[in-house]
Amino acid sequence: MKSLFLPVVLGLTLSLFAAPSLRATELDKSMKLIGGACKELMDDLKQPKESDKDKYLALTTTIKEQAKISRERTPKLAQTLPADQRDAMVQGYQKDMDKFIADIDSLSAALKDAKWDDARALMNTLGQDMTAGHKQYRAHKGGKDHDHAPAATDAQPAPAAQ
Repeated sequence: MKSLFLPVVLGLTLSLFAAPSLRATELDKSMKLIGGACKELMDDLKQPKESDKDKYLALTTTIKEQAKISRERTPKLAQTLPADQRDAMVQGYQKDMDKFIADIDSLSAALKDAKWDDARALMNTLGQDMTAGHKQYRAHKGGKDHDHAPAATDAQPAPAAQ
């Protein structure tokens, strides 16, 4: 009994004081739920069934709810940037999340109407959006970051210095 006590206590203590960058944030948790629901829906849409439409719509509801939560969070990467770059990044992130949410609404409409080909195409669009968003707004593993500025089409004027 004693032999297990110390490692368990030590492990719990270390997890409480681990570097914040190593702990999952609320944004990470929401994104994981989005990814799981998207994967399940994509798999289901390979051979969709009219009888499973309610399940598909429930998955899109989960995706949309978590996307709305994610939109209100700040990516960890933004916290490492100077204020003007951080503000531009967050604005670009929110704009991209708004588009993602609009695409989810289109997906829900296609599913309601049993337009399976349209739904699959929209799932591909969502997947591309997620890949692009992760490249733009998430730090690469191993500490190798990339250009964090929003795309030229998304550039926002920097706020006035205070």
